[in-house]
Amino acid sequence: MTDSRKIFYESWIKEAPQRTQPRNDLSAITRSITEFSEYYEEEQLSNGLYKLATADKLFIYGKSNNTVIIAVEFEIMGQNLSVVASAKSPDISRQAPYMSEIYLTALQVAKSKSIRFESDKTLTDAGFQVWARLLTAGHPISVYDTTSPGQSLTTINTVDDLRRFWGNEPDFRRYKFILSEDKKHWLDTVYSPFSTRRLRELADITLDEDYKENK
Repeated sequence: MTDSRKIFYESWIKEAPQRTQPRNDLSAITRSITEFSEYYEEEQLSNGLYKLATADKLFIYGKSNNTVIIAVEFEIMGQNLSVVASAKSPDISRQAPYMSEIYLTALQVAKSKSIRFESDKTLTDAGFQVWARLLTAGHPISVYDTTSPGQSLTTINTVDDLRRFWGNEPDFRRYKFILSEDKKHWLDTVYSPFSTRRLRELADITLDEDYKENK
């Protein structure tokens, strides 16, 4: 597989370690932050949130009295950030900091990357509402089918559009949501690699990681 095809496969097709059921993973994420902070430096950001970055992980989180109250763990996947887990303390439900702030901060910190999230039951009702608010606020959201990513990339224009690709049935696992900071970032980090992938699909070039170009 050529380098560009391998990067596309690992960024957009290869599975990330998503949570399989809605639950509050705040204690688990906090434990990971604590463990990694022994080796990597925590950075307080200008908006009051915190960042902890390792070679392949990014944590964005908020604290109160030195206790993590909201957090998202991302895995850095080449061209994107894949959501591994997200959680917020029930004590600050419907209070700042909001999950949408975490996502937008991650986009700003990890320049030239978008955020990927599966669209089946791993995206809870609360998570769906976060993405709906981000869409309403004007941040580009797109969706694609992993079985033919290049030819299925679709721009989401309304919350109803978003809802069509979200459900509990196993079939929904093939859909992925992508959140971009703005239209330019979408063009650079999403449209460009998917456009190249579309040409390869039309040429019947497989995404099979065992594919050899001289085959």
